[in-house]
Amino acid sequence: MLKARLGQTSQLITVSDLLKKYGSQFKEQGVEIFCPLCEKPVFVYGAHSLSVTARFHHPEGSSECAFSHASENRYAWLHPKDIDLEAGINLKEHVFKEENLKQIYAFCHYLCRKQVFSTSKFCKLVKLADQKNIWVYKNLPFWAVGFILMTLDDFEGQRSKDKTNYIYRFVFENGKPKTVEDLWEKQGKYQLSKVFGDTGKMINFPPENPFIVSEETFEELSKDQEWLQFSHINSLMKCSPPRQRKNLT
Repeated sequence: MLKARLGQTSQLITVSDLLKKYGSQFKEQGVEIFCPLCEKPVFVYGAHSLSVTARFHHPEGSSECAFSHASENRYAWLHPKDIDLEAGINLKEHVFKEENLKQIYAFCHYLCRKQVFSTSKFCKLVKLADQKNIWVYKNLPFWAVGFILMTLDDFEGQRSKDKTNYIYRFVFENGKPKTVEDLWEKQGKYQLSKVFGDTGKMINFPPENPFIVSEETFEELSKDQEWLQFSHINSLMKCSPPRQRKNLT
């Protein structure tokens, strides 16, 4: 990771600039550096090396962060080329406007279709998105948020014939994006597949599966919102409201 967040600000800083401004004893001056995605503390790596590029590393146990050098393969594609902290705040606020939240929930609900997709499950996905801080991906469009959310966790289903429970997930089966920006910069190229967790075989419903990753797909599959009740909206609004803007200056 070439840039870290400086303290509780929205400023991103390189190792070179950090050392020029504060010196190698920056910690003794109370200067803290954090990952701009997972927001965990990071440390300087290779500052005086001639063989590696100076960068910031996560401590062990941070494999779920896309910026971690030990990032899990399942989430490696979530590594963004660039981030925008201020835009991330704006996007989170936009998502949590009632009409937008209803649309994203309706979209995710449609993808699950016959399986139960509760508001609590949606809230879990949002919290996972918070942990990975997907909101700060530079130029991330509103319509792509729903697609990303569905890749962050496994889901539980139940066979109608024998009531057997099973796990399913959403994956990029035929070609995975190299970076998350590919989703919207190469709109329509990728397909999100709904598959069984144990075998990886495609689930044959809803009929649109696999889903073409595009704004058109998002708009089409999120049209039906009439079934949403006040109780749904009330629960969704409490999921993970946007953070306060103080300290981000």
